[in-house]
Amino acid sequence: TDTSRTHGRASRDAFLEATKLMPRKVEVLQIPFEQVWLPAYFMQPVSADARPRKTVIVLTGFDGTGEELYFQTGQAGLERGWNVLIAEGPGQTGFLRFHPDLGFRPDYEQPVGAMIDYALSRDEADPQRLALYGISFGGYFAARAAAHHQRIKALVANSPIPDLHAYLVGFIGPGIAANPPPLKLDEIDRVPDQQMPPGMKLSLKAGFRRFGVDSLAGWLERLGDFRIGDALQDIRCPSLALVGEGEGSVAMALFESFSRRVSGPVTRRVFTTAEGADSHCQLGNLPLSNAVVYDWLDEVFA
Repeated sequence: TDTSRTHGRASRDAFLEATKLMPRKVEVLQIPFEQVWLPAYFMQPVSADARPRKTVIVLTGFDGTGEELYFQTGQAGLERGWNVLIAEGPGQTGFLRFHPDLGFRPDYEQPVGAMIDYALSRDEADPQRLALYGISFGGYFAARAAAHHQRIKALVANSPIPDLHAYLVGFIGPGIAANPPPLKLDEIDRVPDQQMPPGMKLSLKAGFRRFGVDSLAGWLERLGDFRIGDALQDIRCPSLALVGEGEGSVAMALFESFSRRVSGPVTRRVFTTAEGADSHCQLGNLPLSNAVVYDWLDEVFA
């Protein structure tokens, strides 16, 4: 909506003001892509010099923002001496503030390809130490991109989603997915709250709009395109697969499927309740999550 875009741009403007006070170099970018541009930030460590260094491209998922990613993982990467490129593509929150009519697309190797092009255009980025880190739905976007771009030398999937249809069916239930009720976008608000909680209504409306459909049946059909399929075997770089034990059986099954089907070496990490990190993307213990991610990346590129 116009209101959410207004608030979103205001939060971005506040972040842009904050970057001027940060001890590290932050560049605000518009990466050319097809007929539009991708909002992005290129960040360098405090000690940055002209030498090429290790670089990570970080992707959020369905409802995260590039600004949030700085606090979630970007700052941790900078502290470890990484260049961090945070960018958002079609359908993602930060992108929709400027291009509201372009929703999610299955071939995310295309926008990620533009991000890779930009990263490797920088003298500060070592092409042999380029990593890609996808969070939440980004576990689909990043894995899909790594299957199509050998320029990615290490992949972090948190969590791996080789099949977005299967992942989301896990939330709405296989029974509804097999025989979806004739629910249209403009009918959702008329459903009694007792039948559908307000939070679910908001999620469905956002899902329909951002995948460019107007019904539950249309959404489920569209999600069928968001599968990596046999191209998973084209992921030959080292991968770090992360999942929380509290994320449920579907997330765990996709984690296992990814680990089994890629061609390259896979390091697996299941975060536990005892660690306070069992929830989606380890939001309950981000210091541990970042330690695992950057310890692994540093080891891969040692």
